[in-house]
Amino acid sequence: QSAAGARARSLHPRHRALPERARRRAPARVRSASAEVGGDMAHLLEVRDLRVSFRTYAGEFQSVRGASFFVDEGETVALVGESGCGKSVTARSVMGLIAPPGEIKSGSRILFAGRDILTQSPREWERYRGEDCAIIFQDALTALNPTLSVGAQIAEKIAAHRSARS
Repeated sequence: QSAAGARARSLHPRHRALPERARRRAPARVRSASAEVGGDMAHLLEVRDLRVSFRTYAGEFQSVRGASFFVDEGETVALVGESGCGKSVTARSVMGLIAPPGEIKSGSRILFAGRDILTQSPREWERYRGEDCAIIFQDALTALNPTLSVGAQIAEKIAAHRSARS
């Protein structure tokens, strides 16, 4: 960029030089899961000290190490992190979809509406997945059919879970 172009850009009100402190945004409010998890207030979903490991030929691989968070009713929470940090494994754990060689370690707690879902029977898991909790996997080619509307696919899953209850 030429010196004249840089000067012209810097004169624009949106690009004027500001003191370093004025340019910085205040960090978003982040609540401490460890401070609030297990408090007196009941959360819709509460994950405490989630630890998930996978057995491999080389030994045990710890995929999630002590994740704790909660979600209150009507709230949206995003799991954000680098590739391979355990976001999908955490979501699969909440859905009860960790299959061997994966294992949710003892001491991990996942509470939904106050009940420990890790102790549920297979029938209770099916009801939970259909009525209380759902997931759309990140691989769009396997998660949703591009030839059908999203609404039709969601309605199909709801109807399947309702008929399974009867």
